[in-house]
Amino acid sequence: MTESIPFDRAADFYDMTRAFPLGVDAQAAQVISEAGHLNAASHVLEIGIGTGRIALPLARHVRRVEGVDLSEPMLRRLRSKQSGENIRVVQGDVTRLPFASAQFDAVVAVHVFHLVGDYRAALAEASRMLKPSGLLIHAFSDNERTSLMDQIWIQITGSGRGADVGMPWAKRKTVAEEEGWIPAGEGAVDYQARRSPAQFIQQARDRIWSSTWRMSDEALTAGIAALEAYVAEHYPDPEAPEIIPSRFVARAYRAPVK
Repeated sequence: MTESIPFDRAADFYDMTRAFPLGVDAQAAQVISEAGHLNAASHVLEIGIGTGRIALPLARHVRRVEGVDLSEPMLRRLRSKQSGENIRVVQGDVTRLPFASAQFDAVVAVHVFHLVGDYRAALAEASRMLKPSGLLIHAFSDNERTSLMDQIWIQITGSGRGADVGMPWAKRKTVAEEEGWIPAGEGAVDYQARRSPAQFIQQARDRIWSSTWRMSDEALTAGIAALEAYVAEHYPDPEAPEIIPSRFVARAYRAPVK
């Protein structure tokens, strides 16, 4: 079985490279809260909580957020950012969660299942965590990796920016329903991201994306050289930021009928 991918090496740069534009984090938390019918009494578990990109703004909507992540460095970064939010975290495997069954009103999963080798086990554990009326809230970027630079990088290297060791990224919109989960609500927030071709190349060079962590130095260098040649030919000003229309989607589901 393919192992899940811990983000230890990303702890120092994750927030700088994965953050929403200013104010969108609060909108994303609102969308999650509304899709999952969360309120001030809700007890929520986020699997793959990371540095708290989702949990910190979401904590304002609920009673408590519990979090699990493989990476202790990512959790340390979250703890350093807390300022009174009721969030408690533990290092652990989302396919073997360290909690008793049926104690959460919602389980939140954002950009997680493609990084989990046995993502079906993670979904089964999410089901075990939920109270009878609880919901899984699966959230994802609807159109991430579809910018022109992303497409060229995929053509050059055969790989996107995420290391899909579990759920194929292309299945993110359908995976829950394919595994028997029952749709129970949805919300979305549209926003604009900005990134220049030069920034994209530097992120590849710095191995920011999880897919590059497994590339050899030779393969990465060749990919960057080909990308630089493409940019030199097609972009008069590689430093000029491009606007990337983006959408964050949160879908709520009831657990499969047993």
